[in-house]
Order: sequence, then C-alpha cells, then structure tokens
Amino acid sequence: MSKPMLVYSSSLSLIATLLACCLMGCSSSNNSFISLATKEESQAELAKKPVSVSLNEAQKREIGLQLTAVRHGLIHKIVESPGQVQPNAELSRLVSTPSAGRAIEVKARLGDMVEAGQVMAVIKSDPIGQVQSDLLQNVLQAKADIKQQEVGLKLDHITFDRESVLFKEQVSAKADLQAAENVLEKDEANLVALQAKMAAYIKVAQQRLNMLGAPPDSARKVIDQNKIDPYVIIRVPSSGLVIERTINPGEMNDGSKELFIVADLSQVWLVANIFEKDVELVKKGQEAIVTPDCIPDHPFPAKIVWVGDTVNPTTRTLPVRANVPNPDFILRPNMFARIKVSVGDMPVTLVPRSAVIQKGDRTLVFVHTSDEIYEERDVKTGADDANDIEIKSGLNVGEQVVSQGGTALLGTAMQTAEGRGD
Repeated sequence: MSKPMLVYSSSLSLIATLLACCLMGCSSSNNSFISLATKEESQAELAKKPVSVSLNEAQKREIGLQLTAVRHGLIHKIVESPGQVQPNAELSRLVSTPSAGRAIEVKARLGDMVEAGQVMAVIKSDPIGQVQSDLLQNVLQAKADIKQQEVGLKLDHITFDRESVLFKEQVSAKADLQAAENVLEKDEANLVALQAKMAAYIKVAQQRLNMLGAPPDSARKVIDQNKIDPYVIIRVPSSGLVIERTINPGEMNDGSKELFIVADLSQVWLVANIFEKDVELVKKGQEAIVTPDCIPDHPFPAKIVWVGDTVNPTTRTLPVRANVPNPDFILRPNMFARIKVSVGDMPVTLVPRSAVIQKGDRTLVFVHTSDEIYEERDVKTGADDANDIEIKSGLNVGEQVVSQGGTALLGTAMQTAEGRGD
C-alpha cells in the first residue's frame, strides 16, 4: 500500500513544480510585454512633444538656414466648396395642360433637346369633344332660326313697302301702315337677338374650351369646319432640355400635373454648401469660378446670386447658389463641380510658404527661440498665395521662423526625438 502512495505523492510534487515554473515564466513574459508597451507609449508621447534643435554657425551655413519674421499682411482669400450643377429654376418651363384625356402620342423623350413650338404630345379629350359637339348643335340651330327670321323679315319689308304705297295713294289707313312697321321692327329686333344668341354660344363655348386647355380659336375652327376636333396638341413654349416626363402613350391625364419640365441650360445653377467658418466671407454678388470634376481644365465664370439664412445643424454648412453661364451646354444637371469664391484681400498673420512643414498629420514651423535653439511649433494654417500662407494660430507677430532649411532641421529634430526615446 505504501508504494502507490509514494508514486502519487511524487506525481503531485512534479505537477506543483511544473505549475510554479509556468507561473514564473508567464510573469516574466508579462513583465517584458508591459515594459515594451510602456516604452512604445513613452516614445509616442515624446514624439508628440515639441523638439528643440541646436545649430552652430557652420551647421547653419551648411543647410542654408534663413529666418523671417512673422508679420501682419494682406492675402487674397478664396473660399472653396464642392457643389452640384442644377437647372436654373427661373429658366425652366413646366409643360402641362388642363385638358383631361388620354395621351395618343408622346413625342418628347427624357433628355431630348427641344425647340420652341415643337410638339411634345397629343391628347384626345372627351370633355373638349363634348363642348364642341354642344357648340355645333347650338350654332346649327341658331343658324336655322336666323335663316327663318331673315325669310320672315323679307316678307315684312315687302308688306311695309306695299302699305307705304297704299297709304300715299290714300287707299289704306295709316293704322295698317303702322301695323306693318311694328311687325318689321319686331322681326328685325328678333333677328339681332338671334345673331347675338349665336355669338354668345360661340363665346361661352370658347371660354369653356379655354378652361379645358383647347386653343383660343378652337370654337371658330369647329364652326368653320363643321366638325369636332377633340385633340389637344401640346407644344413646348421655349427651347431646352427635357429633364422630366410624367406621361406615356395611352396614359390618362387628369389636368392636375405637369407633363414635362424643360430646362434652358444656357445658364445653370451651381448649388454648394459653405462651411460655417467661411459664412461671413461669402456674399451675394461675389464673383466665383466653377470647375466641373469631369473637366478640371475647363473653368466657368459664375456669380453668387443667393446665400441661405440658416446653417445646417448637422453639417455646419450654409447653402449658396451661383449662376453659371453655359452657352455651349457643357454643364449638365447633377454634375459634380467645385466652386471657388474670391472674397478679396484679408488682413491676416503671414509667414512664407516655405516655412510651413508637414509632418504626418501635423503642420509645423521651426521658431528661433534663442541664439542657437530652433523649436518645433504646431500651427493652424489658412489661405495661401504664391509666396505666403496665413497662420490662424500657433505664432505671434514678430517671432522669427525658419523660412529656408526647415526640412534639414526636421531631419535633425526627428533624430533628436529618437535619441530622446531610447
């Protein structure tokens, strides 16, 4: 019995020893990992801190180091924003008709360039046909009544003329002449009334036809041709591009919606959103340049015609709109383009463009802090031109910055930072 117990005890001792070793090894590994991570974090923190570089006179001459003072000055500021080409709504035409009926033909397609007066569609309108049918019946009846009245009026004239002769010859009494005259005058008045009645039929019918979308001469045309014509021809009022079509052959039109939208693209809109920081700089009436993304070497002159009143709370932008002449119809609706608004010369803090260095996601300059020391300084930049760049924050007027030799200084600064992190 004692031998198995010994084996068991030995096994337990061996397992305990192995566990202890594992725990010691894991602890050592973790400590190494933590030490390495701490070192990397420390180096990252050090890399973010400004680095000072010391140069002697020989080193300055070798890299061609030059200093320039930070100064106040004027810079021509341009506000830039992406945008989208849209039809000029003031030059767009809604093509519609109050004529209810079925589309027999639809000649204009989406994307067609159409000329003023061109036929867009033909609609057969039963309401127009009914008005025309009623008009024909009324006019035919009125014409028959007028014809009958004219025949009776001729007989009245004959009777009156006879009674006049008999009265002069003292054959008939004056009462007979007066009776014939009264009948003549009455029938003449009736004829005038019948003629006025027919004219009224035509006028009222034309008014009803106008309300239904028929041409202004359709009533007279129906009478002259003695047949109804229920077809309404829809023509485009001005030349342009068909940017919307809402009816197809065979469909019914109820007279309540536009059938086509035709845009005159000789002038278009560029709709853009200006960032909140530039809101005060962009004004109605300012000149601008629009450059389509698909034709970057073809700028278009433009002019700001509208600036919105409310900043979008989500994007923090303000909508603006510019008129863009487009005589060759190059710009089309929904094209993407960039707008550059020239807002004039602005007083700003300036340094030479050559003084500003990009280091990863940092924008920095080297500031001369003492006779031999040059220190990195993070800055926020703004507008620029061929020679200078605006400094929005990070520098004070009068400070000396490195305007030549900054790249060589950056290399030295990076070496210094690496050495500092070891």
